[in-house]
This record gives sequence, C-alpha cells and structure tokens, in this order.
Amino acid sequence: WLRSAAAAEFGIDRERIGVWGDSAGAHLALLLACEDPESQSSVQAVVARAAPSDFDSFHLDDEDVPGSVLYKLFGGPNSSAEEARRAASPFHLVDSLDIARLPPCLLVHGTRDETVPFAQSANFVDKVTSLGGRASLRPVHEGFHGMTSDPHRYWANHPWESLGREAAAFFHDHLGGPRAACGFAGLPTVGAQAAGD
Repeated sequence: WLRSAAAAEFGIDRERIGVWGDSAGAHLALLLACEDPESQSSVQAVVARAAPSDFDSFHLDDEDVPGSVLYKLFGGPNSSAEEARRAASPFHLVDSLDIARLPPCLLVHGTRDETVPFAQSANFVDKVTSLGGRASLRPVHEGFHGMTSDPHRYWANHPWESLGREAAAFFHDHLGGPRAACGFAGLPTVGAQAAGD
C-alpha cells in the first residue's frame, strides 16, 4: 500500500520506508527486514521493541493449549510445529540472506522482560553483527515488557519519550530527511535521567 498510489497522495518516498513494531509487531517488523530488498514489502530501517526473534527458544506456558497465541500462530502444539516456528524466526531467516542487504535494525528490550526474554533481542543482534550485518541493541536496564521498572505500569511517559526520540534519530540517520517527518518535532528534550534507562 505504501508503494502504491498512496505514496504520491501522502508524499511517501518509496525508497525510504522504516518500520517500528512493539512485541508481536516487532516480530513482524523483523520479518519485513528479512524480506528480499527487491520485493514490494521491503523496508530500509527497522526499530523492534521486545521482539520475539527465535521461536525455537521462545516459549509461553500455555503454547500447547488450543486457542493460545502460539498455538493459533503455528497451527498446533509446539511439538508439531517445529518447521513453522523456524520459518517464522528472523533469527534463522538471516542465515539465508545476503546480510549486506539486511536493513539497519535497532532492537530495544527490557533486561527484565517477563514475556519475551531479553536474550531474544541480544542473540539476534549478536548473530546479525557476527555475520557482518547492521544491528544494534538498546537495553532498557531493569525494564519489563512494558519498558518500565514496574511490570504493572506499562504506559508511563518514562522511558517512552526518550525511546521515541532514539527511534526518530535512528530513522533520521538511516533514512535521511528532516527529524520533524518522524513525528517527534516540538517535544521537550530529555534530561540525564533518560541516559540510564
């Protein structure tokens, strides 16, 4: 859709598309990063927050229960879905890519994430960089899945505002264009507190 007539209507540069996803959306963003750069769904930069990247090592307590998230995603219990889990894992998909064509990826993850283990992002970044690709990890120290230090308080302003600025700067650095186009113009600057997230 972004590369269709909508591109002209909304002033979208078809060659400079970045995506940002959180949790399951971050998984989808990493899948887009693994697309063939010549395909219509390819992107040029990715920010992925708390992304499941390797379904061989990522498990939920209820994943073998019919109706649970992973059961529905993979069409059955873990034991019968090994091939599908691997095919949906960006961690494994990068093995078959021309790593130089993988767009730059910024992975943001809470070190205490109770839903998607921190290792999901750390291992993906380690693998991509060891293959010569461009990926970086932004740990949120003591952050749970909602990035805050309180697992029951997901949507506090801190650290979301500073993470938004970091994402906007990442997109600006890799896609170019004015920072205002990233949607963060006019926000107040973040003080020293953000540096220790």
